[in-house]
Amino acid sequence: MNYFEYDDFFRDSDSFHNRLIQQMFREMERFEEEIKSGKLKGNWKIRPIDRPGMKGYVAQGTFRFSANPTNIPKTAIKEEREPLTDVFDEKDNVKIYIEMPGVDKGDIQLDISEGFLEVKAKDFYKKLKLQTESLNSEKATATCKNGVLKIDIPKIQTRKEDEKRTIKIE
Repeated sequence: MNYFEYDDFFRDSDSFHNRLIQQMFREMERFEEEIKSGKLKGNWKIRPIDRPGMKGYVAQGTFRFSANPTNIPKTAIKEEREPLTDVFDEKDNVKIYIEMPGVDKGDIQLDISEGFLEVKAKDFYKKLKLQTESLNSEKATATCKNGVLKIDIPKIQTRKEDEKRTIKIE
């Protein structure tokens, strides 16, 4: 780094710091308005701070919780995970391996459309862009064994222009 790059770095960090402070003050003002308007319910105690070098106020609030504040509905914490995936683009086919531990093959849904492979299961979701356009999705096969889903999609075989071919004479 040369001298000018350091200047840019410190100028950028000062700008970031200033934006952060401005956002913090906006949040504090919004918080104060909610207390004054009664939107933020609770028992508030506001006490002044008056010490050498320190002046200001401390706002402390106590709030009532529901009967069981730790009772979180299961739907609120449900999260889909993106499974580990390996894609091998071979000469005659594309092989895809997807790790899905604890999932039965009957719980897996596979869909191929418009160049994408979509994999759905209990807690797993993955959408893959298939790089090869010439895939024969009609002949695709899939197996699930020991928590690993293996998908095999054959490529559509096309004759290359420069490929030598013998023509049989009848």
